[in-house]
Amino acid sequence: MHRFKLAAAAALLALAATTASAGAMEKAQVEFVPVTTAPPPPFGLKLMCLTNPRTITLSKNCPVVKYQGLTTWAYTHYDNRDSMVLVTTTPDGKIVRNVTKEGVHWVWNMVTSAKTRSVLIEGYQNKSVTVPWNELGR
Repeated sequence: MHRFKLAAAAALLALAATTASAGAMEKAQVEFVPVTTAPPPPFGLKLMCLTNPRTITLSKNCPVVKYQGLTTWAYTHYDNRDSMVLVTTTPDGKIVRNVTKEGVHWVWNMVTSAKTRSVLIEGYQNKSVTVPWNELGR
């Protein structure tokens, strides 16, 4: 009986660890990566990542969202309109989704929230947009 209890406890711990690690994989993560690692932008778009929201000083790094094995970059239009296109790619650079968000351009920061399951994308002149994780995943 004692061995059965120990085996059952070990099985529950293993299940809990597997569930916890699977849950961690489901969280969107924000990373700052070198601009030089960005995939080629779709036609009409460019990558402009700023060092802060008040000046047009380009950063060597861009915030990206990593979620469900995909990476999302925030591109801006060549004509600098007040919108951005979130381009989600596979690890080999294949585009799987483009989502346009109005009211913000020239990204400088991203913050993810497990509570709201969303990402706050911050751009030039302190403008921002909140994007649900499900718009960035598979």
